[in-house]
Amino acid sequence: MNYSINPKLNAVMKTIELQLLSKGTDKQEALQIIRQYIKAFPKEPDYNLAQYGGMLVSPYDVRELNIQCGYSVASQNNISDERIWYKYLLRVGLVARELIKTNGL
Repeated sequence: MNYSINPKLNAVMKTIELQLLSKGTDKQEALQIIRQYIKAFPKEPDYNLAQYGGMLVSPYDVRELNIQCGYSVASQNNISDERIWYKYLLRVGLVARELIKTNGL
């Protein structure tokens, strides 16, 4: 699935997808876990998947992910920790919703 026409952003989103799908022993179990988080925490931007679900744990980790996906170090250093973390939470939420929607759950 493509999330963006921007190849760097798409790479970030695909990495988040892989992280989310690694939550279970198989894809179906991972999707059930994601669905449970969405139902339990509907008002959280990431459905608490990033914050409590064992994903990246700090703005530093998010910066490293972004750099690995092609963003420049300088561009990542110009963004505050709060902003970079919030953008990550939003992206996790978007990927979670898309996974559930595209898999008919």
